[in-house]
Amino acid sequence: MSNDFEFEKVTTRGGDSGSSSIYSGERYSKDDITFSSVGDIDEFSSALGLARSWLATAASHTGLAEIVEGIQRDLISVGGLVATAPDHENYALIPPIDETSWRRIEDLQKGIMPKTVIGDRFILPGEHEGSARLDMARSVCRRAERTLVSFIRVRYRTDLYECQRYLNRVSDYLFILGRYVEQHCAD
Repeated sequence: MSNDFEFEKVTTRGGDSGSSSIYSGERYSKDDITFSSVGDIDEFSSALGLARSWLATAASHTGLAEIVEGIQRDLISVGGLVATAPDHENYALIPPIDETSWRRIEDLQKGIMPKTVIGDRFILPGEHEGSARLDMARSVCRRAERTLVSFIRVRYRTDLYECQRYLNRVSDYLFILGRYVEQHCAD
C-alpha cells in the first residue's frame, strides 16, 4: 500500500495531456515559457550539483561546496517565485531573492578576485575538471537568465527583476570561481 501511495505522489498522470500546474495552481501547456524558465533554473541547479560534488571531495577544505549549495538553495526560491502568481498566498511563503541576495554573490566574487588571475583571451573549458564543471554550470545559468528575461517580458513579472540580477551576478561569480579553482585547487 505504501509503495502505491509513493508512486501516486510522483506519477500523478496530471501532465499526460501536455499541461501542468504551477505552484499557485494555474495550468499551462508544458511548452509554456513558465515551464521553460522553471526547467532551465532546475537544470542550472543540477549543473551546480555536479560542480558541488567535485568541490566537496577535491576542494573540501575551501568551503566552496557550501557556497555552491547556498546558490542551489536560492534557486529553489527563484523557481518558486517564477512558478507562483505574485497575488497568490503562496508567493509570500517563498524566501525572497532581493538586493541582499545578489550583493552577497558580488561580495563572494570580490573575495576571490584578488587571488585570481583573469587572462585576456577566451577560456577553453576543460583544463581542469572542477573549473569545467563550473563553466558548464555558468553556461546553463546564462541560459536560465535569458529564459527568465523572456518570462519577465511575456508575463509582465517585474517582481522578478531581482531574480534576473541574481542570475546575472551568479554567472559572473561562476566564471571567476572557475578560474580560481584552476589556479588554487588540485585535481
